[in-house]
Amino acid sequence: MRTYRLDDCHVVIELHDVVDIDNDEATKDRLRLVIEESGAHRAIIDIRTPVVTAACLAMLLALRKALLPTGFLITVVARHRLARRVFRIAALSRTFHVTATVSRARALTRACHTVGRHPVPQPPAAPCPADTKSGRHPSSAKPATA
Repeated sequence: MRTYRLDDCHVVIELHDVVDIDNDEATKDRLRLVIEESGAHRAIIDIRTPVVTAACLAMLLALRKALLPTGFLITVVARHRLARRVFRIAALSRTFHVTATVSRARALTRACHTVGRHPVPQPPAAPCPADTKSGRHPSSAKPATA
């Protein structure tokens, strides 16, 4: 699991391993810890594997449920078409605002700061270097604690 900050609002958490019944609780606990320590208002979970299991979906739903009262928003990047299809079939594409790129996920959640329950719109985000083939992350990104 690798984490980095896009900006003051977004923390990106990359999942490189398949989440299954053997590691779903540990992964959920680690994600929650990273999110809480990051100080961000939004998390982008970047799923790097083509396989999304039922345990992964259940883990993401449990994490969302735990963070929902705080107003925290989770967006999922599923880089592989098969992974995005699993979210669509499970009717969770809209729940997690599933996209194929980090820059698209960032654009969907650009209303970072909230006043009460009303988001204050932010200007459109620039393309994210994390979506380039080189996989290089923004030089201005601050590493989040893992």
